[in-house]
Amino acid sequence: MNENKQAVFETNEAMWWSFWAKLEDVGAGYVLYSDDFEEPLFNHLGFIHPASASLSQIRDSIVRSWSLLKRPSAIIPNTADFGVHRKLMKNEGYRSTDSLEVMELVRPDMLKSIDFSVNKTAEARLDEWTLAYLDAFYGSRALMEPVRRAVKVAYMDGHTTFYHVEVDEQFAGVTASFAFGDVTGIYCVGTVPQFRRRGVASSMLAQVLHDSQGSDSVLILQTFGSDRVVEFYEKLGFRSAYSKTVFQK
Repeated sequence: MNENKQAVFETNEAMWWSFWAKLEDVGAGYVLYSDDFEEPLFNHLGFIHPASASLSQIRDSIVRSWSLLKRPSAIIPNTADFGVHRKLMKNEGYRSTDSLEVMELVRPDMLKSIDFSVNKTAEARLDEWTLAYLDAFYGSRALMEPVRRAVKVAYMDGHTTFYHVEVDEQFAGVTASFAFGDVTGIYCVGTVPQFRRRGVASSMLAQVLHDSQGSDSVLILQTFGSDRVVEFYEKLGFRSAYSKTVFQK
């Protein structure tokens, strides 16, 4: 993949998750870290331009990340130099634990079915969005306060649009789009368990596409390999732009 295009995708992702976690520059890379969320997604070393960094620069970023992360983690794009990067991570005591697929919408004609009414979430209903997000991704509401704060910050930033599907006066699914430059990242695509396999997620994605038409914005999303939903997104017209490997120590 074109390095500049990949860098734009990576920047969109880092900026979105900076609403949820702290973001700090560590030389050739950046670190996202959180006192509230434990997953590597919110706590990892990442790189916008990994192919442009030397091995010594990458190692320096790895070492600097240790003081910020409770459990050292890194998410690194599988570029042409990935074999060298993987060896470096192994030598530093990391092991690969998952993959993260970055997907781009290349067949918008396949994403046209809206089976449910999809609404933009008003500020007054962000708590309902938050609860549905927690039900969809955690099955617990223990993280209500930190998720509420992150959602509020993202909303006030002005580049984020929150969406929801409502069934019988209950939020059945949620997602958010973050538009920056020529890229719109689709994040937090989640359906509350009792409403799954009914077209809620595909309806929300179709609405994001509809709202982005005419803007020349590229639609992207990311999904962990362990979530086993790559095929679902492929059926909706998304294709893998590139993969990343999750490393943990």
